[in-house]
Amino acid sequence: MRTFAIWFLIGVLSIQWFKSLPPIWIGIPLAIGTLLMFRRRSIFGVNFVIAFVCGFIWVLIYAHWISVWVLPQSEEGQPILIRGYIASISKANEHSTAFNFYVPRKGLIKLSVRSNLPVNFHAGDEWQFRVKLKNIHGQMNPGGFDYEAWAYAEGIRAQGYVIPNQENQLIASHWFHYPLTRLRERIFNSLKLNLNHCKNFSWITALAIGERQNVSPEEWELLRKTGTNHLFAIAGLHIGLLVGFIFFLAKFLWTRNHFLLTKYPAQTAASIIALFFGLSYSALAGFSLPTQRASIMLTIFILFDLTRRQSAAWQALALSLMVILILNPLSILSISFWLSFGCVALIIYGVSSRVAPSGLWWKLGRIQFVIAGGLLPLSIWLFGEFTLVGFIANSFCIPIVGFLIVPLTLIGTLLLQLSTTLGWLVFFCVDQLLTLVWKILHLIALIPNANLHFSHSSLMVLFACIIGIILLFSPKGFPLKLYGWLFLIPLCFAAPLHPKMGDAQFTLLDVGQGLASVIQTNKHILIFDTGAKLGSSNDMGESVLVPYLRSIGIKKIDMLVVSHGDNDHIGGAAALQKNFVINEIKTSALDKFKSANLCLQGQKWIWDEVNFEILYPTRELLGEGNDSSCVLRVSTKQHSILLTGDIEKKSEKYLLTNNILLKSDVIVVPHHGSKTSGLPDFIQAVNPTIALFPVGYRNRYHFPNPTVLNTYQNNNSQLFTSVTSGAIFITLNNKSILQPIEYRTTHAKFWNHKI
Repeated sequence: MRTFAIWFLIGVLSIQWFKSLPPIWIGIPLAIGTLLMFRRRSIFGVNFVIAFVCGFIWVLIYAHWISVWVLPQSEEGQPILIRGYIASISKANEHSTAFNFYVPRKGLIKLSVRSNLPVNFHAGDEWQFRVKLKNIHGQMNPGGFDYEAWAYAEGIRAQGYVIPNQENQLIASHWFHYPLTRLRERIFNSLKLNLNHCKNFSWITALAIGERQNVSPEEWELLRKTGTNHLFAIAGLHIGLLVGFIFFLAKFLWTRNHFLLTKYPAQTAASIIALFFGLSYSALAGFSLPTQRASIMLTIFILFDLTRRQSAAWQALALSLMVILILNPLSILSISFWLSFGCVALIIYGVSSRVAPSGLWWKLGRIQFVIAGGLLPLSIWLFGEFTLVGFIANSFCIPIVGFLIVPLTLIGTLLLQLSTTLGWLVFFCVDQLLTLVWKILHLIALIPNANLHFSHSSLMVLFACIIGIILLFSPKGFPLKLYGWLFLIPLCFAAPLHPKMGDAQFTLLDVGQGLASVIQTNKHILIFDTGAKLGSSNDMGESVLVPYLRSIGIKKIDMLVVSHGDNDHIGGAAALQKNFVINEIKTSALDKFKSANLCLQGQKWIWDEVNFEILYPTRELLGEGNDSSCVLRVSTKQHSILLTGDIEKKSEKYLLTNNILLKSDVIVVPHHGSKTSGLPDFIQAVNPTIALFPVGYRNRYHFPNPTVLNTYQNNNSQLFTSVTSGAIFITLNNKSILQPIEYRTTHAKFWNHKI
């Protein structure tokens, strides 16, 4: 079973090698070949091939089923009428209400409704909406979150908003439509009505029903720094601790009743009761993917225990893996999938095959130590960082959250439905305990150098780390155990390549409708603009720039140039200042920074034999919005690039009439290709081989303007947009011909949006 499950998993993983989803008919000859191989199962390796092919065929069928409907490009942005069911708890803010909407024979659609429609939307209600939709399209950058993969795994096929229209109407509202989600919504509304004044209300709802609305980015940042993110996301840890608590409580009470003991053994009864409570808690969390995995693993492990199966742990884990992959093979796209199975596998490996372990360390600390150290390779590969204080933080907080806060939260949730007073008293205790947890985490986060950041390592380094961990956590006396440290050495010396002296690496990041770019020389780094910040949960500095800089091993920023004060250029600057030391800031919007210098025409400097020059503005041209944008020209001996911010035709005329050297091989086009920029004479003076357009998918400004595109095309420039290319990389060196590398192309997967 164990070997079959591993090869089945490899077969499922193999679908990620394809940039386009293979046709379904490929599965037919593979299935026939697999059936023929059953007759030769005695031959070594045949079973592995069978498992691999079965995994591949199954994920292929599942992926085609998910992809049965794709929003036609002709219908994007067009008013269309849809009918379906609200499939989630609505999330409301001051601007809109958002929810998942299930349309039969199409799938889930993420919808938002502007707050000017004073209507309550309840889970399970059947509605008809006039909507405007677009395909799922996320930013594509190294180190960033793959939104398209997440949406695909969740079955979300499109997103959009409801148009105010008389055709929008409630069709029906029945209890049997999404009954579990209706129950969770009722509990959420009850908690909101009675506990909205609580300081930790958002975390109470997170632990009670898995709803994490209104959680601030600062709180998530604190959890990330201390390695305690899992404490407030209902998954295996919470369900496992609750099940353990209920098991020992039920066993204790069962053994005190002679009549019950004569009917069923205490061990069996306690296991069944604990399983019931574990599944109930998973249901309260909406059977999200993490809770589904936890429930399946829990059920199988308990069944193995009840049947007294030998070697139950590894067999149960393998069977759990098979069941989860059969139910949803695309769960491999989720980070939590790998963390869940990684944790359980580490626990089994780290504590099994030991001779009579005893003592307080084995009871309380061993498992936490094994998880904290064992997840080192996975944490570095998935997140690019490893927290040194995670063991300390979890040692303090897991007992408080697992044995006090979670049980009290569930008790309070039940009591609140029966008696508001009793429920409020319990939640008052929960609120105080959560406040204590936050104080502990804040103190731990103050420990200097608590987090180690790593650049993106190769697969060879990852495999070396895994081998090292396997050796280090092997039983005492295992051969080569102490040599495990040697396999961790490559991690310490693994570093990304830097441009050679005299060369420069330019990266135009994909930040939607905005601009953020990075210029790296041999020993220096310059950031030109930082993307937008659209609310606390949509900060391009935090979600795109910081992860990218971490992935290429950047520790500090030599210079940040913010062309002007518009949000789509300056929004992510605060995130950079929070995460990196910035030696100097240049900008035309001094009022936006506490400490910065003006970028002014004539400023020049040389880094690592690469020339940098500010071409615009002058002091007299400051304070003119877009037309005060900083213009930077970067040049090596053979090539150059021109970054223009949001300058418009007025600025372009100034640069032309003052005989400023504009000739460049690459241009980041002015103002995203707006019709207010792009003078033909200006484009001819620059004469770029490559023109880069930083624009958002189906942006409301309709950038880039077709006339501007045609002007660049008539100049024989190659055109690239961040929408179709994702992040764009260009190396300015003295040897090769310039050829952009498009991240969306080189890292394309079958689930990515094809434009």
